[in-house]
Amino acid sequence: MDFASHLKALRQRAGHTQRSLAEAAGLPGRTVEKWEIGQLPSILVLRSLAKVLGVSLDELIPEDDSHAEELAKKSPKRSLAPAAKRRRSGTPSSLRALDAAAKVLGESGKALSCRELVQAMAAKGYWKSPGGRTPWATLSASILKEIARKGRRARFKKTARGRFVLR
Repeated sequence: MDFASHLKALRQRAGHTQRSLAEAAGLPGRTVEKWEIGQLPSILVLRSLAKVLGVSLDELIPEDDSHAEELAKKSPKRSLAPAAKRRRSGTPSSLRALDAAAKVLGESGKALSCRELVQAMAAKGYWKSPGGRTPWATLSASILKEIARKGRRARFKKTARGRFVLR
């Protein structure tokens, strides 16, 4: 039995809904739902999860679980490098998506949609998607987040729905 179906069986046996189990364990509401469709929990939450379910850690992780090793690997061994450096892929000269978008907007001098930005960034070799399905949506969310956080100090300005220019 895999971890997801084992967790579901334990949750139902304890009489919890996904949301009530998450709340009892002090976790965000949809966390248990994610685990029951295959995402693995951090090893840090297993103890509180086992306690709420009324089982031991050994009972929580099934013996024939092929994911048991993956759960152990998810312990908090984090790099001491800043998060931006950990996420960066490719050559050291590669730009972050927001930096590349700012560069493209500066060169174009006109409002562009995020789809156009992603295509131009890839064509010019500034940045390419690491394989996501909707990089333009992620870029749009990041630009909007920067605008919301920095206000007038943001590099970007929204001109129309889904279109941005450089300030």
